[in-house]
Amino acid sequence: IRGQGAGLIDLDAATAATVTAVASDGRPVIELGHLSAEEQSAIEIPLVLHNMGSQRVEYRVETQPVLTEDTATTSLYCRTLDGASMESSDTIVSLDAGETKTILFTLHLPDTAHGYVEGFVYLAGDGVPDLSIPYLGYAGEWEDPMVITQGEYAPILASPTLDGDTVVYQPITFLSPNGDGYCDMAVPLYYQLRN
Repeated sequence: IRGQGAGLIDLDAATAATVTAVASDGRPVIELGHLSAEEQSAIEIPLVLHNMGSQRVEYRVETQPVLTEDTATTSLYCRTLDGASMESSDTIVSLDAGETKTILFTLHLPDTAHGYVEGFVYLAGDGVPDLSIPYLGYAGEWEDPMVITQGEYAPILASPTLDGDTVVYQPITFLSPNGDGYCDMAVPLYYQLRN
């Protein structure tokens, strides 16, 4: 979710859809916020569906993987969170014309979950456009992860050089303090993982 957002908009499906899916606060995203260790075993997520059309519609709840960040890299990659699952109170959801219905989803996280938790609640339509809504939360203590990266490339020793009126910082392996503006000094560059 943090890498791609909620996905591309399918304009045909969006204009053909007669059902809206929103979180209990009325927003088209599910913000789980900070999940303490006590909350992680079962997080209840109500999803409110409203059929604005004149026809009865039916959806099949499709299980999607619960994702977390891949901490093996410093880039924004996700992986499936082992031991996590998203369950629904219903496997088939039907709504009559004008009906509003709340479907309860439960997110189960293992005790070892730590970091971002994200994914989609997905409903496959029977002859109608599919519905999906993204969710995002943070499991564990927000203060625990590092702010500054560790490893081979952090911090990077760099040299500020002039490129016209712009200062460019380039990684360096040597110093040449002769006053020509190229590799005259070294400065550490730190990259923040979070603020």
